[in-house]
Amino acid sequence: TPPASSSTTTSSSNIDSSSSSIIEQYFEAWNQRDFDTALSYFEDDCLYETEDPVFVGTLRGKEELRLHLEQNVKALPSSCQIILDGIAVDNSNENGNIGTTWHLEVNGIPLPNLRGCSMYTTNALTGRLQTGFDVTEAPVKVPKGTLPLVPAKFVGRLVSPLMLALAKQNQKQQ
Repeated sequence: TPPASSSTTTSSSNIDSSSSSIIEQYFEAWNQRDFDTALSYFEDDCLYETEDPVFVGTLRGKEELRLHLEQNVKALPSSCQIILDGIAVDNSNENGNIGTTWHLEVNGIPLPNLRGCSMYTTNALTGRLQTGFDVTEAPVKVPKGTLPLVPAKFVGRLVSPLMLALAKQNQKQQ
């Protein structure tokens, strides 16, 4: 038999770890647009880094993270949901490490080219999320150097309807 591992991988429908549960609860709060609850899973001095098509940066503390979450919601359709595809938990060190894969859906329709992965660490004393790092696939591939020339607010308004149209087209083809 293989040796016992301190790392587990689960799907979002079969979660049995408290570390993965905090991620499920965070994403559920995000999907409900309940940012007070979503932020309650983070340390006050959390560090969150994002690498996505519109929002790139380092956020320090809950207030900066709140602003980021609010900006994200404004750039996405109101029915957009984050669907967890998988969670991996590694408790081999003092602070737990959690990795997720996910995709976005609008009205239950998966959006093509909008998947991501996120990595988190937890605080060993409190169990809250200490750090986060998101990488999001670009929904539309644009020529290098052109995206910084377009205001983020415009990109969100342009990309959101485009994402929904692509998702509907993709669903019709299946």
